[in-house]
Amino acid sequence: MSANHSAILSITEELERLRKENADLSNQVKRLTWAERRMIESQEQLDQQIQIYRQINEMGQQLHACLWQLDAHTEIFRLTVLFVIYELNFERCLLLRYESDTQSYRAEAWDGYYQEAEEEALKQLVLGIDTPPLPQFHQELECLIAEVNHSQADLKALGETLGMDEYFLFALKCSTELPQFLVAIGNTAATAKHHTRVQPNSELMVVLNTLLSQISAAINQASLYAQVHARAEELQTTLHELQHAQANLIQSEKMSALGNLIAGVAHEINNPIGFLLGNLQPARDHTNDLLKLIDLYQQQCPNPSPSLQAALGEIDLEYLREDLPKLIDSMKLGIDRILGISTSLRTFSRADQDHAVPFNLHDGIDSTILILKHRLKANSSRPEIAVGLLYGELPVVNCFPGQINQVFMNLLANAIDALEESNVGRSLEDLQAHPNRIEIETWVDETASRVVVSIRDNGVGMPEAVRSRIFDHLFTTKAVGKGTGLGLAIAQQIVEETHAGHLCCLSQPGAGTEFQIQLPLL
Repeated sequence: MSANHSAILSITEELERLRKENADLSNQVKRLTWAERRMIESQEQLDQQIQIYRQINEMGQQLHACLWQLDAHTEIFRLTVLFVIYELNFERCLLLRYESDTQSYRAEAWDGYYQEAEEEALKQLVLGIDTPPLPQFHQELECLIAEVNHSQADLKALGETLGMDEYFLFALKCSTELPQFLVAIGNTAATAKHHTRVQPNSELMVVLNTLLSQISAAINQASLYAQVHARAEELQTTLHELQHAQANLIQSEKMSALGNLIAGVAHEINNPIGFLLGNLQPARDHTNDLLKLIDLYQQQCPNPSPSLQAALGEIDLEYLREDLPKLIDSMKLGIDRILGISTSLRTFSRADQDHAVPFNLHDGIDSTILILKHRLKANSSRPEIAVGLLYGELPVVNCFPGQINQVFMNLLANAIDALEESNVGRSLEDLQAHPNRIEIETWVDETASRVVVSIRDNGVGMPEAVRSRIFDHLFTTKAVGKGTGLGLAIAQQIVEETHAGHLCCLSQPGAGTEFQIQLPLL
């Protein structure tokens, strides 16, 4: 009996021990299961955080890629609101920009779930800088947090304006005293449970602060890039203006030097021509006197000596009597022609005054043709370039003659260049059968109260891509060393800026080129 009782006690103790071990093992399993669940949850949270930071990093790369765009700020705002809505899973995101002239914030960009009426309200949204609780941003705060059940009246009123019942409001100061941008992120109460909740969660705040730091840096960099770009464009414009002014100055100096040279040549021509012209009539009179004296001698001495008779036969007195007046007349015609050339030279080299003066455009055209006569003459590779003049009845035009002559010079020289370029590859026989020609026509456009000068050539013309740029500064289709790209640009400037006229180019491939100068009447 005693042995059985001892065995029963031993079994009971063993069972109790096993029961305790089982309980301990069960508790350990529970603890391990709980720890595993916590580890899985932590791993999931860590994976989510890694995913979010990876997305933020990708967002940073996208922000960096758009910095050099002209609309960089707009693209930054678009990327921001899209990231908040679709990656961070908030219902609404609104970005406001500060306007210094009105000292208020206006909605710049937004995204999320808005009704049409709410979006129309956002377009009119204006927050003054003193709207409570915004003044706090001027001091120490960079973020306001309004949870769904908050009781602060200012936060509630601001939330109604922003269209959010719970929200974060971040200030982006961007190196300025006042925040330049406000970013509102949040939800409405009706749908908040389906989105990331607004709460002072340390991990969420770290994510949002990291995101906003990147956005703030991107905005600052975009602003700096925009300033650099604007400054570069300003410098480029200044450089272009300086180059244009320098080119104009060089061209003006060339024309001034040419004018002075031509004026000097005309003056030097006038001196001997004046001497010849002044002595030509006395020479005619003296010749007539000598002929009368010879006639008188012949009457007084009808029977000359043999030696005198021989001398008279050698000089052919009757021929001299007939030819000498003609010789003097031809000398007079030559002198008159030289005087005409001198007058044309002085017309071309006429110095401009500080105000416009009446001018005969036909005189300017004639003088320019005379200056370019050497380029029109025939040479070994082509016949003479013919110039046809179809002058209408033009009144005098109030202008600066020297500058208008420069326009004629540039356009006619350009026409000659175009014809010579079109001759490349053509035979002399072809050029003789189809000679180069320049037509200059003038008329009055009564409807526009303008005089028109048309200069046409029968060259190969030009395509639209060239014609549209023909007046661009420094644009030229000529070979290096043969063109500066200044002549037509300066001509247009003289006609349109100085004379309030218009200079246009009409051209098609294979149909030649025409320039029309239109100048207002007096």
